[in-house]
Amino acid sequence: MSSELHTNDDDQALAITSNKPNQYEIRPMNETDLPTVLEIEKIVWHDESWDLEFFYNFFNDPLSSCWILENTNSAQPIVGYGLQSLLHNKSSITNLTLHPSQWGRGLGGLLLRHMIKHARLSCAVRMSLEVSTSNKRAYNLYFNHGFRISKLLPQYYSEGSDAYYQWERFLSNHLPRLSTFNFNITPCSSGTNVIDQYRRPFWLNRYWYVACDETHSYLFTVPYFASTLMNHSSVPVSSNCTTLPIEQHHIFYDCVTNFTFDSDGCKLSSRYNYVKKLFLRCSYIEDNVVDLSRVQTFIVSTTEWSLYKIITLIKEAMPSVNCLTLDYAYPRVSYQCLENISLKQVKKLCLPEYGKSEGIKPFDWSQLFPCVERLHISINSKSQIKCLLNQFRNLMSGYFYVGFGHQDRNKSIQITHSWLQKQISCPKEKITKNFTYRIENRFSFSLCLWIGENSY
Repeated sequence: MSSELHTNDDDQALAITSNKPNQYEIRPMNETDLPTVLEIEKIVWHDESWDLEFFYNFFNDPLSSCWILENTNSAQPIVGYGLQSLLHNKSSITNLTLHPSQWGRGLGGLLLRHMIKHARLSCAVRMSLEVSTSNKRAYNLYFNHGFRISKLLPQYYSEGSDAYYQWERFLSNHLPRLSTFNFNITPCSSGTNVIDQYRRPFWLNRYWYVACDETHSYLFTVPYFASTLMNHSSVPVSSNCTTLPIEQHHIFYDCVTNFTFDSDGCKLSSRYNYVKKLFLRCSYIEDNVVDLSRVQTFIVSTTEWSLYKIITLIKEAMPSVNCLTLDYAYPRVSYQCLENISLKQVKKLCLPEYGKSEGIKPFDWSQLFPCVERLHISINSKSQIKCLLNQFRNLMSGYFYVGFGHQDRNKSIQITHSWLQKQISCPKEKITKNFTYRIENRFSFSLCLWIGENSY
């Protein structure tokens, strides 16, 4: 279990029950203290204790602070110790241990308050620590000083599968009204039995369903942490990988917002109803797999789809598409077959391969997409920029760059403010447009252009 404290919170002081509270002092740890510290560590933590090398490395870490709590009236003065570190304005308590003979005297609170004060003086804005859910004494100490649970870490301690039961006991004892519980973790152990830990009534009766990836290497709650990405060729969700009832597996598919058609041979019975971003990398879109009417971004990266077929699909089945990327070689397009089609819904157009159209008669893309406001396109010459600016008169922003294979053109493309002003403005209509731009030509030419309101 991980707990946190904001260092400007008011901590609740605990009284020291010793008859002589002034006999206890806190000082920085010295290297000569390490043997005694290690002895107390072994007495308290047994097999869980840290070794001398760990303490020595922590002691010599410039970002760490090590404290000794000692009884100045005792022949064996060291009764406890605390370790904390500071990183990025966050102080972490790594260890706070007292000799068992000193438990119940309020000395843990004395040492903890010293460490909180040190964190504040070090300009830390947060403190954190980990404590086992079975360690009620330590939990109460930290809770009474303002620490609150930030997350639960199953199997954080090497107590085996019992850590799951401890987790359940902690939730039942301390958070009985908890109704929503989400996590995304990497378990300490792997295997097909990892998911079975969450098939008990404690989880299922609360409708807290858990899933894991195909390799059982990480666990997550569904639907909160269910993946939003899916490939057509992906294996459907298996009951061995989730506690979700099979009749509710559609929840996984309803979480998917990015879908890729990457295989012609796979048949899926599931339907993805909420896809917003669709990638097309094969020659065939299987019917009733994706609700195309909800797709907003359409990315095509296969030459097996003609421009006519793509435009027709958008026109007939994808009314929500406003961003289109054609990531394949520039086609030899005849506008005659497309003269009656105009997709005014497309506001952003990306043509990564446009620069490869050298020697091909320019095609007026604005005839198909008259309302494009954002253009992301590769070019190989200054004349192509001129042509595109003349075509897309509603442009608000454009990114023009020399694509791969035409790096030799970088130095030959020279753009000036006056030249851009001439291309963007409409002299015949006496319209002057405000604009700003940035040119990068150190390694490869690129032009970022932002066009504002008209000035008459």
